[in-house]
Amino acid sequence: MVETKEFRKELGRRLAAVRAYRELSIPDVTALTGISTSAISRYERGERPIPAERLFVLAETYDVPMAELLPLDGDLPTRVWSNPELLVPAA
Repeated sequence: MVETKEFRKELGRRLAAVRAYRELSIPDVTALTGISTSAISRYERGERPIPAERLFVLAETYDVPMAELLPLDGDLPTRVWSNPELLVPAA
């Protein structure tokens, strides 16, 4: 099982990577989702837990399956995060 702090940090890293790949700024995401810039920034730094509803909204905004964002026992496909061109829109 992934430690909570490590989980949040890895999830945040993945959120930031997808946001950057989608060429969105944090203010862009705020405008699209209504989630405050400070909350998004804290999520991306792993400083704050992300409610499931907000994670769902962010996954939809970034057009990726929510499962692609979740670090589960380190088995999330690292190939995606080392090759962001492999990110595909959610079905």
